[in-house]
Amino acid sequence: MSIVISLFEFAASANEPFAQASLGFIYLHGAPPQVSANVTKAIDYFTAAANQNSSEALWNLGMIFYEGYATKSSAQDQEALITIPKNFTKALVYFHRAALLGSWKAMYRFALMLWQQEGVQTADCRSAIKYMKFVAEFHPIKFNLEHARIAFEMQHFHKSFILYSAMAEQVLDNSI
Repeated sequence: MSIVISLFEFAASANEPFAQASLGFIYLHGAPPQVSANVTKAIDYFTAAANQNSSEALWNLGMIFYEGYATKSSAQDQEALITIPKNFTKALVYFHRAALLGSWKAMYRFALMLWQQEGVQTADCRSAIKYMKFVAEFHPIKFNLEHARIAFEMQHFHKSFILYSAMAEQVLDNSI
């Protein structure tokens, strides 16, 4: 793993956005035992990639600020709590930028935030519907696949089965 990290760091130092976003992901989640989670480094790498229009980095920054983040960090044998508070306004901006770059999951999250009045003064249902419609029409398999996976993980097996079945039928219909 250390070779992979070294290669990503080399590419990131040359301003390669994929490497920067990848390192951001690695530092966000950690890769024990070689790499400890470090949200500050993750945000730095994601920001560098986002400044070069990496939709994946923008998505991850959006999720960090949408969900908030708290982790313990051992700094010189003392544990310190690093907290990134929820900030719907920042999250909305990151999701919108990623959506403009074509990220279907950012379009979906952006639409939900507009609909649910998160990060905006008033709900904007009209814009939310436009984004949802785009996601549903142009990315139906990805959209449904993500919903089916989430339903399965939440143990809503009936809903998951229906969504997976609908996708299977769609594939079958398109192949005939």
